[in-house]
Amino acid sequence: MNTFAETNRVSSELKTIHRWIRRKLGIMRNKSLTKYKISEVKTNDNKYSPKYVARLLAERYPTAKAVFYFVDRNDYITLSPNGHLNVRSGDEELFKAWGNSEFTDCNPGSVFKELEKELTKIVVVTPSAIEARYFNSYSEFINWLGKI
Repeated sequence: MNTFAETNRVSSELKTIHRWIRRKLGIMRNKSLTKYKISEVKTNDNKYSPKYVARLLAERYPTAKAVFYFVDRNDYITLSPNGHLNVRSGDEELFKAWGNSEFTDCNPGSVFKELEKELTKIVVVTPSAIEARYFNSYSEFINWLGKI
């Protein structure tokens, strides 16, 4: 049987882990309102950062995924609201390692800035596939995401 001291220790360890995760993800709570300060985080981020885009995407559509298509490249990039940046092959739609893809020469953290001129289409796909959004430029996509 657990004693009060053992239960209290586990509870405090969980709180510590939870705080550490929030700090790592950049989600801090306002102590007086207990509301996430996402608007403050948005202004400090680079608009080309995949983390910034994922954060905006999660606010707008928590379960959607953004797909980025580029000129003269068979591979495309998918970005999930949780921040996962994946490369898929156009033919088989299978995941590819970044190093084995057509994006080897690009840094994953700045791929949108490096290849902004090569973007042909951005598609935001929801799991229901009823509501898909299409964008022809990165700036159009970011402006739409920013309008919450």
